[in-house]
Amino acid sequence: MRLTRLAQFSGAVLVALASNPADVLAQTSYGYQQNVRSGAKARVGDYNTIGSIRGQCVSVPALVYVTQQTQHGTLTVGRGRGRSNTASSPLAHCDGPMLPATVIFYQSRRGYRGLDDGSYVVRFPNGQQESYRKIFIVR
Repeated sequence: MRLTRLAQFSGAVLVALASNPADVLAQTSYGYQQNVRSGAKARVGDYNTIGSIRGQCVSVPALVYVTQQTQHGTLTVGRGRGRSNTASSPLAHCDGPMLPATVIFYQSRRGYRGLDDGSYVVRFPNGQQESYRKIFIVR
């Protein structure tokens, strides 16, 4: 799966739009595009919080919910496993194993070709929240 970052929005723009500026500090928004095959189920992302207890890696799956469903397919959320991305932190030893995660998938209607998009929010156990808008290039 190849993801291309389109944009990241934060700071003053979100503060200006928020009714409670303190809520904005814990939220980041991202936009990505992803190539997918028509009718095939594609993994969009997996989300968790990684920690270490006595040297053992532990994972707490994040809460993920769809905020805008796609027009030509479906975004679904489920449980699965994912790899951590902590290479530059003291938890780098947790990057190898697959750990419990919340996983989101996209599947277009069979035969559809073109663009589709949808949005979802990820809420981590520490209260941090990330918003994602995905643009799918369905081939």
